[in-house]
Amino acid sequence: MQHADRLVEHARHLVEIGRSDQAVSCLDQALHADPSHSDAHALRAIAFYNVGRFEEALAAANSAIALQPADFSAHYGRSYALHGLGRWRESVEAAAEAVRLDPQWPEGLRRLGYAQLTAGQSQAASETATRLLLLAPDSAETYELLGLIAAADKMPQQAEQYFRKALELNPESASSHAQLGLALQNQGQVRQAIERLHTAVAIAPSSANNRARLLDALFAHLKGHGVDRKAYLLFIVVGIIVALITPEDKHNAAVWTMAGTMVLGLILYRWLTLPRVLKNFVRQELHAGWQRRRWKKTSSPP
Repeated sequence: MQHADRLVEHARHLVEIGRSDQAVSCLDQALHADPSHSDAHALRAIAFYNVGRFEEALAAANSAIALQPADFSAHYGRSYALHGLGRWRESVEAAAEAVRLDPQWPEGLRRLGYAQLTAGQSQAASETATRLLLLAPDSAETYELLGLIAAADKMPQQAEQYFRKALELNPESASSHAQLGLALQNQGQVRQAIERLHTAVAIAPSSANNRARLLDALFAHLKGHGVDRKAYLLFIVVGIIVALITPEDKHNAAVWTMAGTMVLGLILYRWLTLPRVLKNFVRQELHAGWQRRRWKKTSSPP
């Protein structure tokens, strides 16, 4: 029994530091030592959810509930599993049961608020967030939930305020940086949004969602520059005019010269109008490509 307890505590630590795949193996050992360990089943549900194995997460949560029906953490894990399976209404019900069993548990209220928001129950999520604010007023996650609710209600300025408050409490939250970036983008502040999304990617480089959001913001920035299109047209018109007025014997040389000038001018113009984070990204990619090329040359067999 004590051996299983130690394994569960170690697995809990692994989940907290983002190593849920290792936590699953650890919990398998715990359950081999004690198959009736309800905490191991409940934590296994969270670990399975984190690695995208939602059916197994639901089975683990159901096993925990069968052993301990009043265990709020088991219903909490079941809510996550149902969320992963897209069963939004049932996810809300499971989270509500966790809150009923322990109304003073902030994590349970947060899970309920997120579940309600995902299920489109914005008003209910707002009421849950109000309860959470009274229970955990100094938690960054509380303000992030409030920001998400404001964003869902099409109030980007209020959402921005909540996300900024969340970052005051936890400056290293990649999700808060990303959500603040989206709120700024919805207000037309694309450059500031790009900076925030870039910070989110820097904090959590493995997040595909944040990378996609950053690319969307970058494309929005480039698309919004109507002056770029005017510059393209100006370069093209100048090239055509020069080609037309050039003597016939020098026509080909002039056309190629102007074509090269146009291309270089467009590249320079585009580079000067790019946001700083995109320039840094290009430099990093070029440097990485150069390093890979040098490595291949030095490591290739004679």
